[in-house]
Amino acid sequence: MSVDIWDYNEVNRVKSLIDEYFYVAIARAVNNKRAGVHVTDLVSECERKRFYLKTATPTSDITGHIYMWIGSLLHTTPLTSYHETTYEYNGVIATIDEYDDKNQILFDKKFVRNIPVNPPEEYVNQLRYYYAIMHHNGVQVKGCGLYYMNYMTLESKFVPVHITQSVPDILREIDERKESLLRHIDKMNTPDRNVGERCKRCYFSSRCFQ
Repeated sequence: MSVDIWDYNEVNRVKSLIDEYFYVAIARAVNNKRAGVHVTDLVSECERKRFYLKTATPTSDITGHIYMWIGSLLHTTPLTSYHETTYEYNGVIATIDEYDDKNQILFDKKFVRNIPVNPPEEYVNQLRYYYAIMHHNGVQVKGCGLYYMNYMTLESKFVPVHITQSVPDILREIDERKESLLRHIDKMNTPDRNVGERCKRCYFSSRCFQ
């Protein structure tokens, strides 16, 4: 004899229950803090955001968390044999997305709902720092760029990133940002705001402007 528990109220109750499981799991995944100082902790031009990345929880709504989670899941698919390879420089950890060793091309994957005309400064800095740290570790990089994919339409785009600074200059910048970050964390002293267009898409904006 078959048993059917699925009346209207029970369906809605179970849906709400699973929704809750899902939202809790997504928030936990998105808000997971990594130990140590990573390149991605240093790439923002806003010192306050760099501080919040290590000390605070993003204030995005659940929809924003889900989109961040989708992007992080898509990142886990390896495209090269150097997928998510880790390098280190002076206590800063660089976990690159992909490196094509045959062509010596470094690229970072960005899964988005809308492909921007110009890459955000944080993405450019991320590749600059990876490039310098890889050179410091003896890995030659002839070119680097951003591989965008719109996961709604499956449109893709490659944007070259041109490195104009010397490796020593970039490494010096990394050192300065790391030391500044650690000083602020040690004293739990929130840096000044650096207001700009970046604030409109920052997931710490509601905390920052309280």
